[in-house]
Amino acid sequence: MNKLIALSFLILCSCGSIKESIDKPVNDMPVWVKENPKIEGYYTGVGVADKSTFPQTYVEVAQKNALRKLSEKIELEIERGSIFTQIREENGFDEEYITYVRENAKTYLEAYELNGSFSQKNEYWVYYKLNINKHNEIQKARKEEAIEKAKKHLEKANNTNNSVSNRYSYFIKGIDALKPFLNKRLHTKNYNADILLGSEIIASFRAFVDDFKILFLSKKIKVMLGKEVGNIKIVVEFNKVRQKKISLTTSSKDFEVINFSKMTDEQGMFITSVPKISSTDPKQKIDVKINFDDLINTATTDTFVQKIVKSVATHQITIPIYVYTPLIYVKSKEQHLGQDKTSSTLKYACETALNELGFSATAKKDEAELFMFIESNTTVSKIEKEANSTVLLDVTIKVIDKFENIVFQHQIIKSKVKDINTIQADVKAYKQTQEEIKSSVMSKFVDEFIK
Repeated sequence: MNKLIALSFLILCSCGSIKESIDKPVNDMPVWVKENPKIEGYYTGVGVADKSTFPQTYVEVAQKNALRKLSEKIELEIERGSIFTQIREENGFDEEYITYVRENAKTYLEAYELNGSFSQKNEYWVYYKLNINKHNEIQKARKEEAIEKAKKHLEKANNTNNSVSNRYSYFIKGIDALKPFLNKRLHTKNYNADILLGSEIIASFRAFVDDFKILFLSKKIKVMLGKEVGNIKIVVEFNKVRQKKISLTTSSKDFEVINFSKMTDEQGMFITSVPKISSTDPKQKIDVKINFDDLINTATTDTFVQKIVKSVATHQITIPIYVYTPLIYVKSKEQHLGQDKTSSTLKYACETALNELGFSATAKKDEAELFMFIESNTTVSKIEKEANSTVLLDVTIKVIDKFENIVFQHQIIKSKVKDINTIQADVKAYKQTQEEIKSSVMSKFVDEFIK
């Protein structure tokens, strides 16, 4: 209430100053407008606002600018053993922290005085001063108050009778209570022991977080390319006790991960799944980590405190998924000008292309997971003038699985393949088809199989 009255008084004073300064001629410009004022025993700050830019709020803008200048005069000393020095060594928050302190310092300013205002044309100026001794006394009282508040939160955080989620929140609240003093060594007594409070909270918080463990319950995952991965069961424990309502983040650079769970259930179980494996990489993975974002955002709205908390790493695991490509049994019936021959050029072309794409062909039908059947034949063109030199080639490729489901089907028709005679045209047609199989048909099969 006192602060509100003081603020109201400042605004009234500044408004009165506007009227007074508007009537002053330009040559009555105060010295503090021309050069930065220095007063023994005081911090000073001068702010200005452009009336044309801020026609309705220029007074408030000038005041904010003056307070910002005032706060910049207060020495920022980062003391060894503070919360910030611990976090900085691991995460390098220097520039961000200094910006944070400068932007928030004016929020914690008290007992500053309006020492003058001035207006000319489109400019409005405000001059604040702050007694250094008074500022130090207020800061000391506020620091002691923050320490006592943080100690209470730490006591609750270390109390094993509280729920795990509540304990996590109390640690955050303890850090949040100290946010104006993250750069200070906070000596205090706790259970008759001398401690640095910031260091104690961070150390206890890290030990607490380390007691969370993620466990992968499923057996080794081995899956064929193009197939789904079944349910993957994960649990979260704290001190070997399963925990409910804990959120997890799952991710993979190899495939899409779909979480059936939003958080662990009453048995501490979390279920995720992979709809389909589409990469031929033989070893793929899912990264899983605990996600405390909801608890963090509830415990504090301060973005820098949130960042400090998130810098304390939670447990995470990597679940390996071993991927294999299906063995394919390839069989062909290749006819040349209607005649059966022992030729297997298209069969070899398919097997070669499959091997290059990471698939394996097998001569043992019993061990195959897919079956590829090729039928082909050339016929002489019926066009009279081309009868002795032109052939047509018709090829059908079909792939089925063990349950005789059609996995892939493709037809190639080579029309009017000419050469010096039909035999040479037949050879040429088959050769062109081999190249087409290698360059595009088998790739199309793989794409359809894994999509």
